[in-house]
Amino acid sequence: MDFYRDITFAAPTVALTNFPALIRIQNDRMKKRISSTYGYDVAFRQNETNLAFDLDFYDASTGSGAWWVQVPSLPSNASSTIRMVYGDSSITTNQSTPATVWADYDYVYHFNDLSDLSSAVGTYTPTPGGNVSASLSLVSNVFTGLGMCFLITSGYGSTYYSLSLGNNINTNTGTISAYASTDVIGKEDRGIGFTTGWKKYTYSITGSAFTTAAGDYTVTMTRDEANGIFCYGGSTNTSEVNFVVNQAIQDTSTATPGWMRWDAPSLGGTGYNASQPTELIFDEMRISSTVCKSAAWLLYEQNQIVNHASYTNYGYEYHSDGTPVIDFFPWIPQSIVLD
Repeated sequence: MDFYRDITFAAPTVALTNFPALIRIQNDRMKKRISSTYGYDVAFRQNETNLAFDLDFYDASTGSGAWWVQVPSLPSNASSTIRMVYGDSSITTNQSTPATVWADYDYVYHFNDLSDLSSAVGTYTPTPGGNVSASLSLVSNVFTGLGMCFLITSGYGSTYYSLSLGNNINTNTGTISAYASTDVIGKEDRGIGFTTGWKKYTYSITGSAFTTAAGDYTVTMTRDEANGIFCYGGSTNTSEVNFVVNQAIQDTSTATPGWMRWDAPSLGGTGYNASQPTELIFDEMRISSTVCKSAAWLLYEQNQIVNHASYTNYGYEYHSDGTPVIDFFPWIPQSIVLD
């Protein structure tokens, strides 16, 4: 590799193992360094050991991209550092291994390519349904750099649009994480939501309210208060419900751990008309039927994605021989920031 820079992560509250950390670049300088049009020559190492990663997307025209890197250990008593290496023109194929990064998950959706909405793991491809149409478009400058916008301008009563996200799942241990950034709801009785099949685990935006529930424990906020972000895990094996909303762990002492069932999980919603639409940007969604992630894991996941600059520091750029890159003048230290 011709270039490298170190990336440092803030310490979580509890030590985490094999954590999929977000690496996000939004800087025009990078397109001068990364050789592959598709970002294939970007890799990650720690102590000279290659790390597994999932290439979310890379845009050669802007030098923007996102990767999910499996960090072997994030201790709670110190920050952690990995190395991002890039600039090798001999690498022309995708080096990412999403099956390793997302080994605990049935479905992981990045929503970054309208021509291919398929999950990063497994073989499921989302399909539209319902009896009204929706406009789907890519938008930039969301949590990972790209997200998919749902714009629904029609629907009444039993009319709706849906996007299926998987086959039926029945499990007594599972985790769901979802990241949605902005919404416009034109009427009180119009909205968009995600449901597991039982009301114990649901998410919805209707009118002015954002509501999500886990184990029948419900949080409702106004849209001004909410970013539309939730993560929750549940397990009947350990009578456990972990619930994190908008970077805050919820008190689930009154929650009811129960069977987590998804009857053809999907995103769906209705609009009203062109001047009163329903609009929501989904950036990331993950569904696991095998692992109940801890509250500490879900909290760090949200913070590292949503409060990225506070939890992820990008260091100076160096040539492969260790000399600093100084060919951009004037040399301004702040210009090393990739966000």
